[in-house]
Parts: sequence; C-alpha cells; structure tokens
Amino acid sequence: MTDQYLNNIGVFGAGRSGTTWLAQIIAAAGLELIFEPLHTTEVAECGGWRPLPLFYRAGDTFPWPDVFDRAIKGEIRSEWTVRDNPGARRKVIKFIRANLMIEWILENYDILPVFIIRNPLAVVASMREQGWHISPKWMNMLLRDRRFTAHFNEGADLGGLDTRELSDVEAKATFWSILNFIPKRLGLFDRIPFVRYEELCRDPVGIVSDLAPRIDIPFSEEVRAQLYRKSFMIGRGSTEEGYDPMTAWRSVLSGAEADEICDIVSRFRLAEFLET
Repeated sequence: MTDQYLNNIGVFGAGRSGTTWLAQIIAAAGLELIFEPLHTTEVAECGGWRPLPLFYRAGDTFPWPDVFDRAIKGEIRSEWTVRDNPGARRKVIKFIRANLMIEWILENYDILPVFIIRNPLAVVASMREQGWHISPKWMNMLLRDRRFTAHFNEGADLGGLDTRELSDVEAKATFWSILNFIPKRLGLFDRIPFVRYEELCRDPVGIVSDLAPRIDIPFSEEVRAQLYRKSFMIGRGSTEEGYDPMTAWRSVLSGAEADEICDIVSRFRLAEFLET
C-alpha cells in the first residue's frame, strides 16, 4: 500500500447502469476521472486478460497484479482512460469489469468503493440500443465455471440456464444478474455505499448529499451542477424530448422479452431491482 491510491474512489456496476454519470458527478469535486482502465480492447496492457468478467475473491492470487496496481493508481494513461480533471492527485476510477473482484480489491487496496445498480429491464434495453452482443454460450460457460458452482450455485435457481440455448435478452439478463448477484451474495451491498440508479434520477441532490461524506468529497456547487448534466456515455435516444430513463425500455422490449428478463432475474433472487 502507498499513499498514491489512498482514498481514491472506485465506482462499480454493470455496464449501462449509470456508472459514468455517477463517476462524473464524483469527479466534479475535483478528482481525476479514470475511465475503464481494464478495457481489453482500448487498454493495451489488459489485452491478454482472459476470461472476463474478472472473478477473484479475497485471498486469491491475481495473475496481473502490476497492471492492476497501475490501473487503480491512475497510472495507465491515455485518451481513453483520462477524462475529467487530468492531473488531479485524487482519482475516481470507473469500472464495469471489476464487479466480481470487489472483495479482492478491498482486501488489497485502500480505496473507497461505491456500487450503482439499475433496473435490468432498462439495462438490457440500453445494451440492445448500443449494439452490445452478449454470447449465450459464454453465459452458459460462466454459470458452469467452478468458481461460480463452488460458491454461489445454491443461491440461484438456474433451471437449466447453464446448459440450454438462451435468447438474446436472456443472455443479457443473465450477464446483468451474474454481475450483481455475486456482489450481493458476498454481502457487499450492505458493506459499501450503494446507489439505486432510479433513486439517483428521482432525487439526485438527496442521494449525492448523503453519499458525499461517505466517500470523502464535498457536496460543492460544482458537484451539484454536475447532477443535471448528461453523461458522456449517454445512450441513443436519450436526448429526445420526453425521454424517461426509467421507462424508456418499454419502447425497446416486447412484453414477451420483458417476461424473459424478469424470469432470469427472479431466478437469481434479484427481483427487487425490477422495481422502479
């Protein structure tokens, strides 16, 4: 441990869940925003990292410790990673590829974590609009991974999800579920600051003013102003008049697809997050 990353902030969550928006809000307090330093395509140092998502628990040996050490210190620097407030000593690091290794990160680094979660119906719809492909066979493989079956299999009612052919939305819903189910099963939602995207939309001032002292940032005028600015990763269609990020999924997904997603999410005991 060195003071180079002491009190840096890590924003965790599944992709399309508001991680960039939350990271930009935090960065408005004067922190440098480090964006997705574990991206295997955009960050050359991580190009050989397989398989994803990264799945490491406390006590595990991480195979690329030097690269991760640089990532969490903000030392992997490029046009891709360095976004807001370049050069600021304190960093906020935005991850969507580290949900399954938060326990390992907290064991090895003195960062302040915050986790954001969004209604999976909205996430799957946003993934579709952004052209994300989640391989159904990859999801089968993740559910058969010995690290999953050894520690988490009994917590979910898979009902053949690990073997049968999944539809496009089932694969995306399974991906969302894995990325949120494991942190929840580890008790992380009770141990670290936790934000519901929908609550952040409804009451940004209340949510961030409560969060700020927990991650040691001021609730400044700059932070307050950032609450009402759109993320630079904002989805297609979200600039249209009348757009509501909490209900827009209804125009993207059919009723049958929504039912498929709800079934998957319920199997992972995450149905509470279907509520808006």
